Amino acid sequence: MSYHYGIQKWITNGTFSDYFTVGCRSDEGGLNLLLIERGPGIETKPIKTSYSATAGTAYITFENVFVPQDNLLGEENKGLQAILSNFNHERCASSLSPCDINPPDLPLKGGECAVLVLALKG
Repeated sequence: MSYHYGIQKWITNGTFSDYFTVGCRSDEGGLNLLLIERGPGIETKPIKTSYSATAGTAYITFENVFVPQDNLLGEENKGLQAILSNFNHERCASSLSPCDINPPDLPLKGGECAVLVLALKG
């Protein structure tokens, strides 16, 4: 699987990250969710923000980046469903952080509290 170019803007921690979770259009018009490791063809530029200089907010450019088939997260053309299924859990976990409540303390079934991470430090 190869995706040749793309841009992500306003990605928190993007300047520090070694891995990126990216939604992109497939040839069939669906949305795929990919895990992309920082490497050749990936450039990050910091974006100055008024809220936090330490947030590492970035403008990320992907150019001639090869993505192995194994880096597809979930099913092909079902990336939108994966992203949307995580929104409620992500917001729930984020809102509980100031209360010092960890997601494992929530009465959820296993795997229900997965958080979609857009940028990871390896």
